[in-house]
Amino acid sequence: MLAVLAAAYAGGQWLPQRPATRPLAASARQTIVTDSAMMDQAVFTTLSTDTVALATTPAAEPAPVPPTPATPPELPHCPDQPIRFVPSDDPERQLPLRIHHYVGTVGGQPATAVLQWRTLGEVSGSFYLHRGGPEYELDHSEGPRTTLHVWRSDDSEEVVLPNQGEWHLAGWPGPVLRGTWHDTTGNHPFYLRESYAGAVRADVHTLHLVGGGSFREESSPECQVGSYRCDYLQFPGPWAVAPALRRTLGPSPAVARRRLRAIYEERDERLQTLDRFLLNDFNLLSYYLILFRAEPGNEGKGYYWTETYLFDLATGRELTLTSQFGPGYERPLRRLIRRHLLHDHQFDFINKDHQGTWAWLDTARRPTTLPELPNSDNLAETEANLALTSSGLQVNYLPHELYEAEPLEHYEGSVHIPYRELRPLVRPGTPLARMLRARGLW
Repeated sequence: MLAVLAAAYAGGQWLPQRPATRPLAASARQTIVTDSAMMDQAVFTTLSTDTVALATTPAAEPAPVPPTPATPPELPHCPDQPIRFVPSDDPERQLPLRIHHYVGTVGGQPATAVLQWRTLGEVSGSFYLHRGGPEYELDHSEGPRTTLHVWRSDDSEEVVLPNQGEWHLAGWPGPVLRGTWHDTTGNHPFYLRESYAGAVRADVHTLHLVGGGSFREESSPECQVGSYRCDYLQFPGPWAVAPALRRTLGPSPAVARRRLRAIYEERDERLQTLDRFLLNDFNLLSYYLILFRAEPGNEGKGYYWTETYLFDLATGRELTLTSQFGPGYERPLRRLIRRHLLHDHQFDFINKDHQGTWAWLDTARRPTTLPELPNSDNLAETEANLALTSSGLQVNYLPHELYEAEPLEHYEGSVHIPYRELRPLVRPGTPLARMLRARGLW
């Protein structure tokens, strides 16, 4: 699964200003004279002028005393709140997200489709061809009820391409998906049946836990409490699921509540979001969580990060992605990443438009011509930024790991490597190797 944010702090010094020099008063001015008569006259004139000035100048009025500011009323104490589960603050998440898996053919080629919905009016998902090519996204954003729009899912958000046509379904999604894919190359019939051989049927449920010690932020007088909104999986029957996987990912609602209560930290605001799987096929399950945390006193500002997970559905065991590669995979993988950074269209703003500069650094923070893996000095963090998708390996970078200029921070830093390119790095006999062989890619 995707990405980690970091905060930077800046400080400065304050130097007191030197006070401005005031002009001397008229009575302190000196007049130089050399003749005694002139001196007497000068003294008389000066005394007379000063005396008249003193007699005629009104006494200065005392400066007004500013009113004493009113003491703001003391706010009442924020009482602690009971820690309790409540309906999700996101109305859409008050219903479970149901994920369905279909296998069949699209345009005569073996294919897999995954559709998800909370209600049938909001169907979305994806499909891909087993023998290669990109993953396509499906969504029912507008139009007839049985029309799904098709998009390329591995395109950068910075590059807007025309959509890839439409799926016209013969009926509303059910045990069978049947219809025609209309795109610029023609009409392609598809026929897929719901199947969970080598996959899992899953529902995404949401728990929302609130309460504990109350507090106030400086910007608001309102009392606030901690909150944790957490997505978790359920595996509805009657499809078989490895017991180890069910214990790890599909606990009963009572167990899920107990686990969330055990890690709840009062006064923190936390989110854990799972919207869809990256891969749910050929006995491999890959997904990432998007997480958020804000601590009290930060005015609701916090940081996001991602956690990526990979499971072998045959055994239910969690896998490390790097365990699927052979020895010495790092340098060849870095070469593949460089090739895509220099040639993929989503990076044209660097390579062709020259809106910024590449800034690849090695582990000693020295410039290099071969990009390092994300967080290469920490294997756990490297794993968190590598994810298997249905069409290849996704490598996620923070912008500062790739680009030199701050304005480029909003550009995506994800590199996608198709399985055909990745295959020489895969270790034989691994679950990933078995998937590639079953798809005809080995």
